[in-house]
Amino acid sequence: MLAGYSGDIVNNKREGYGRQQFDDGSIYEGQWVNNVAEGKGKFIHQDGSIYEGEFKKSMCNGQGKSIEPNGDTYEGEWKDDLQHGCGKETWYNGGIYKGHYR
Repeated sequence: MLAGYSGDIVNNKREGYGRQQFDDGSIYEGQWVNNVAEGKGKFIHQDGSIYEGEFKKSMCNGQGKSIEPNGDTYEGEWKDDLQHGCGKETWYNGGIYKGHYR
């Protein structure tokens, strides 16, 4: 059995839909392929920040949205856990940036 995991298991690997709670308190809930977060999912970090969107090789890749504990948000494209491509960032104080990220 996989510690902290509930969901679909195939050949003793996370496969399909499931929820993993990690030792640091962070949580991933979503699609798994061959024991790796892959597809649509939601990751809640230990500090309370949230990413919801597409994953590839257990990293934020594709379209997604992040929400920081202070209310800052980013919605747009991601590559290898970084904001990359077109997106919109909105800060808790009302500031907005729409554009490209590298």
